[in-house]
This record gives sequence, structure tokens and C-alpha cells, in this order.
Amino acid sequence: MTMTAQLADYILPPTLQYERADLPVFLYETLVSQQPYTRYTPAIAEPPNGARVRDDHYYFWALCKRLGVTLELFGTPLDGEAAPTTDEILAITARAAPITFEELKRAERGVFLDQERHYVQPGDPNSPHRFSLLPDDVADELNEVEAQLANSPVADRRFAYRIAVRRLRDGNNSAGLMLPSIKQRIPFNPAFMNPEDMERERVRDGDFVEIASRHGAIRAIAEADPTLRRGVISITHGFGALPSQNAAYEDVGVSTNHLTSLAKDARESINAMPRMSGIPVSLRRDDA
Repeated sequence: MTMTAQLADYILPPTLQYERADLPVFLYETLVSQQPYTRYTPAIAEPPNGARVRDDHYYFWALCKRLGVTLELFGTPLDGEAAPTTDEILAITARAAPITFEELKRAERGVFLDQERHYVQPGDPNSPHRFSLLPDDVADELNEVEAQLANSPVADRRFAYRIAVRRLRDGNNSAGLMLPSIKQRIPFNPAFMNPEDMERERVRDGDFVEIASRHGAIRAIAEADPTLRRGVISITHGFGALPSQNAAYEDVGVSTNHLTSLAKDARESINAMPRMSGIPVSLRRDDA
């Protein structure tokens, strides 16, 4: 039960990756293979006995059925009476592939596809349209950011450090951190620092430190990381407990959300997301 789950009124539990058939995440295929490649992977694990789980698409379909809304996938309307199977969902997803879905399923180790060549016509030499390295509106935004930085807390000596988001190979955000094998290795999230910064602040490995932004503060255990540049404190997000639980840091770690804010000057201008990294912070050894 993650913090998000504990705040939920209902939890809709999906099958996990090995418990359902799937196709690769097509958005990332080009990052791992220079040649067009894909593979159908059948389910190879069964959910535990009594587990009330369904493939995640089922919940969206079932909600739409109750609302009287026709659910579409890539422009293809789904049957509103009979729930689609996972293979039917994957077949629609791969409907524009150069081979059929059934051929793809038979290719046990996947398939490399002939790369489709794309051609463009020569540009019009008389066209006034050219690629601009710095459009006027982008220049205006950069000037605005420069003005903000001049008045930001970064210039304030109280906030001499910047927070850098760190991820773990053992989990994805908060998912996985509560598994016993991972919890035993990583019970909390240390505050990693450059050893020279630690020496300057008279902080040693295992010391508690207070990290404070303009919006809040957290308490964490310091740990040296010589790969960090000076002036950076790196701590993993996804840890901590709900404020009402008053849990010990050594048991659950600490939530970096206490350093963030929804105030206008702490949100991204385009998507209004709170700034989660690069936050100006202060640091002091906490002997309490």
C-alpha cells in the first residue's frame, strides 16, 4: 500500500508485466534498436491464487460501459457489450504493422522488419521560410527566465545547494520499494553529497542533515558520493509516509515533496507542474 494507494477510496489492481501478453513500448523501440524490431510476448506467470486482478485495459472498458460511452483505441471503436481480450487490444495496436498480428505471434523471438525508406523533395529556393535558431517568442522566454534568475533564491547565500532527482534501479518511483528483498537493502533514501561539500559542512557519512527550501524542510542521513558535482544534493523521490503516520525515517525514508510547492513561481510555466528538481536549498548538520 503506497502513499497513493492509502489515499485512494478504490484500488483497481492490474496484472503485472509477466502476467499478461504484451508488445514492446513502441515509443522507446528506436532507443534500443536501430533496426525496426518488435516481438509479441505471451504471459509467462500466473497471478497468485485468489488475486482479484484484471488486465488494465479492462477497467477503462468497464467504466465506459457503465457510462454508456463507446471506448475507442487508435480510432477503432470497441464492443460495448463484450470485454475485449488482451490479444484483441494488441491486434488493434499493431494493425498498421507490415505483417499481420498472427504472424507476429508466431515469431517466437520477434521480427526485424525491412526499414521503410522516406524521401523528401528538394526545398523551394524561393521560399522565405527558413529554420530559425532563435525565434522571437523563444528569445522573450529566455529573457524572462534570466530576469527571474536574477531575483531567485539561488542568488541568496542561504540556498547554496541544488536538489537533483535520483532514481533507483530497484524500483520505479514508489513501486517496488516495499518489496521485502528491496526494503532490506534500501530501507530509506540517503542524501548524497560531494565529499568536499560534506567536509565544508562538517558532515560525515551517517550524520543527519536538514535540507530546507523556501517551502519546507526534510531530515535525511548524509552519504558521500564523489561522482556528484559540488553544490548538488541528490536524493531519491518516492519514499516517505503520509504526514499523519509519523513514521520513523529509518523505516520509510522521507518524501522530497516537502521541498516543493504549487506556488506560481515554483511551477513550470508551460505545464504548471511543480518543480521537482533543481530546487535551491540550504543544508545544515542536524544533531537533534
